Amino acid sequence: MERLNYFNPYQSKGAWHEDQLTRAFLVVVRMVPLALSAFLDLIRDRQTTAKSERPLPSLSDLLVQDLAIHTQKEQVPQTTGRLISVVMTDEHWPPESPVQQSDRGARYDGVLCFDPDWIIVIENKPLHVNIWADQVNPSLPLEGHEIVIDPRLVVLQWGDVVNRLTALLDVNWLGSTDRQLVSDFLDFLDEQFEYLNPYDTFGRCKDSMVLLHKRCEKILEAIAPGQVKWQGSWSTHYFELKSARQRSEAPVKRCALYPKQSGEDVSIELAMYPGDTMNQARSFYKYLSEYGATPFLNLKNQGWSVKTNFHFGFFQKGFGHGVKTTLSVEDYLRYWGASARPIEQILPDEHGFESSLRSLVADGLIAESDVLSVSTKAVALGAINLNVIPGVEVIYRWSLADAAAIDKKKDGMVEEVRRKTNEAIATWGGVLVTWGGDATFLT
Repeated sequence: MERLNYFNPYQSKGAWHEDQLTRAFLVVVRMVPLALSAFLDLIRDRQTTAKSERPLPSLSDLLVQDLAIHTQKEQVPQTTGRLISVVMTDEHWPPESPVQQSDRGARYDGVLCFDPDWIIVIENKPLHVNIWADQVNPSLPLEGHEIVIDPRLVVLQWGDVVNRLTALLDVNWLGSTDRQLVSDFLDFLDEQFEYLNPYDTFGRCKDSMVLLHKRCEKILEAIAPGQVKWQGSWSTHYFELKSARQRSEAPVKRCALYPKQSGEDVSIELAMYPGDTMNQARSFYKYLSEYGATPFLNLKNQGWSVKTNFHFGFFQKGFGHGVKTTLSVEDYLRYWGASARPIEQILPDEHGFESSLRSLVADGLIAESDVLSVSTKAVALGAINLNVIPGVEVIYRWSLADAAAIDKKKDGMVEEVRRKTNEAIATWGGVLVTWGGDATFLT
């Protein structure tokens, strides 16, 4: 019995297996004509974008031919026609070379035969990192066929496929049975392969933290193309802010955007940490001492959370972020802006760092209970000195509902994040521009 028979699913493979996804999708394409049409339209769109010399014809021209849909085939069950190779995956995957004949032992995830003129072979790889170059090349007999291989690979992202199927549900064009099949498939994908869902707006992310992280990454990439990185210890994407002045460090190095879950509530947070190293702190407080801290403190009236972030560092490793600073933000900025204490390393004496740490207690920068924990951590790191880092935490939060509403408008959250970023960095003398591929902080 054909595996695409609705009543003949795989028994030996878990629901999470990529072959189950392939089979489920091809069952929908086989049984729902509008789903087949949406799939073929998507392939044709990609061919047109790639300037394929001979894209798929219209659906009416295709369906006058004999259609057969197969899965897990070792050979192409047709001997004539133009063959299109399609890979379905999570993100764009650039091919290394044109599609061509291969001598590999092939097993095609899917084959759509429009006999006698067209053949579509499908390779489904939910994670693009698992694709190997020769996998998209068909393996045809050396003779006995009249198949022409289209050299243009068609790369389809599952998120785009989901969007097309969702659109069919939204416009209510499907009959009750077809609608149930498409809806069930989308539920299956959402349950077993949630990371394949589209994330072009926060509203489409379905409260999935995986997809919300991807959406944040995409927003940052729109602001700083090619500059977005992942910080594993923070579990966030960010781009770097670079000073336009030579031999000058920007007061803030990183601008991060990430989803944050607290109980059942999810927010989107834009975070920056002025003065997060000694050099950044010197730059930050130099500006505030010259131009005043009022605009910076006024960020609190514009919806920002502004907190002290005093901590220590040794050989590029920060620690002690949880120390208890009793100074208000205003007094904290005034303290460092007035150079009450130089921003420099502290050195141990015969008692280690205890004497220096107790002087910080006296000034309200750390609590008495922090002395032992910081000293213990310094010993564990083998620290021979401690960098004093008088940082500040600056975070703007949108509820997920508000972010989704803004994101409905084209580039809505991109412009909102750009605007709020500029709103903050302007208070320490900067403006965000993309210049030569860098996210640059101009002063």
